[in-house]
Formats: sequence, C-alpha cells, structure tokens
Amino acid sequence: MNRTLRLLALFAALTVAGSGAALAHGGHDHVMGTVKSVDAKARTVDVETRDGKHVTVAFDDQTKYLRGDAAATPADVVTGVRVVIDANTVEGKQLAKEIRLGPAPK
Repeated sequence: MNRTLRLLALFAALTVAGSGAALAHGGHDHVMGTVKSVDAKARTVDVETRDGKHVTVAFDDQTKYLRGDAAATPADVVTGVRVVIDANTVEGKQLAKEIRLGPAPK
C-alpha cells in the first residue's frame, strides 16, 4: 500500500475512534470526558464530554477503578479528573463496569 493510502487509512481510523463521546467498546458504552461532580450517596458521577454534553453514570461494588495499569479507588474519582468509562445500560441507566482515570488534577 502506498504512503498516501496508509495515511488516509490511519486518518479514517483515528477519525472514527475519536468521533464521539460514547462509542461501543467490547459490548460496553464508552464515555470519555472530565468529571464535573460525584454523588457518593447516589453512587453516580457526572461527566462532561468534549462536546459539552453531560452524562451521568452510576457505579457499584463491581466497578473496577484504574489509573494507568495501577489499581485506583472510588475516592480517586474527583472533580476535574479526566476519565474513560466502560458502561452497560441497565434499566435505562448507564452503569460503570470500569473507570479509567487520567492524571490527578493539579
């Protein structure tokens, strides 16, 4: 494949991968953005996506938390941290299976 075709294929793949805040990933919805609030009592996190939409995702005792390859905790999910959440739709609501955290906010 010539260089131009490879570049076009790479551009197309990156465009599709980064085109939305909620993408299918392993059978899960993929929510990416910045944490705007956490309600520990209701067990929900409000995420603002790149396009300015707010998505509320619930979490439970089965939710996994990671920062890089290291384990994290629910206490690490704080306002301002960037997240990638793999979630399932359960009874019409998003339920996090895994929350991947970016670097801690400064």
